[in-house]
Amino acid sequence: MRRLLFGTAILALSAFVLAACLDGKEDLQELDRRNQETMASLPVFPGAVLIRTYTIKSEDIRILNHEYATDVGTQELKDFYVKTLRELGWQLEVLEDEDVALAGVLAFSKDDAWVQLGFFGPSRTVGASASELTPVASPPPGTEVIFRIMAIQMRSEP
Repeated sequence: MRRLLFGTAILALSAFVLAACLDGKEDLQELDRRNQETMASLPVFPGAVLIRTYTIKSEDIRILNHEYATDVGTQELKDFYVKTLRELGWQLEVLEDEDVALAGVLAFSKDDAWVQLGFFGPSRTVGASASELTPVASPPPGTEVIFRIMAIQMRSEP
């Protein structure tokens, strides 16, 4: 009888651990799905060319990145995104990290979604931390700015 109770307890504990692991995996898949939805809902600057996509993953966060090349300047891009995203209900956030703010990053939030935009010169390269890097196209001749749109989802605290 004792062996049967012990076996039942081990089986129940195993099922609990497996369920917790699966819930975590499903949570992360849900973050990826929501990032895809967010990215699909965002406008792309007219004439911008998608050059690569990639995802940055950790235990608690997913960041879907789309990088575009364009022949217009950074200020024109910023003006477009501030105006357009605000019209779509996104709130422009004040960045507290001075280095990030000085780099010209724009951050927006809407409901539980976050979006950041970064702006770079035409020779932008992707760091080694990116996974699932998918090159789409080469920057066209005359590219002035490569800009990145990041859809960010974080796992909520239990």
